[in-house]
Amino acid sequence: MKGCRKYLIGIMALVLSVSQPVFADNVLHWTVELESLYSSYLTVSNDDRELARYELECNLAESKPEEDDASMTIKQFLLPDERRVIGVTCPFGAHSQMLVIIDPYTSPKEPTFKVVGSYFAYFDETNDGVNIVYDRYCSEERTDCDGFEQVRVKWPLQ
Repeated sequence: MKGCRKYLIGIMALVLSVSQPVFADNVLHWTVELESLYSSYLTVSNDDRELARYELECNLAESKPEEDDASMTIKQFLLPDERRVIGVTCPFGAHSQMLVIIDPYTSPKEPTFKVVGSYFAYFDETNDGVNIVYDRYCSEERTDCDGFEQVRVKWPLQ
């Protein structure tokens, strides 16, 4: 009987450690490591441990918390399901702007969402997620467009 009790206690401890929910106060932290002029690593952790490491195709060395005219931004968002994600914008190529959404809990190896705007890409937080806005070349089928169109996407995608 004593052996069974130890076994049950071990299983309960494992279940509790695996199924811990992510709470809103579980703030994410990040560090930026410059790999080259056009490549950076973003390492994401919470208060307890490192969660993920992402290689991004831009220089994040001078990234700033959200500012109106910052070309590189890293910002944390709280989703309606109490999960925290990170949004990143940075220059990409000569004129473009890359935007990624990072969710270290569901996608620890690759960004969950990535888009490159022809000239701009930015995000803002809403009550039910993140609004993403970027520009792109108009499709050939469009006759009401003079070169570029603005695209708005709500994330998480539904």
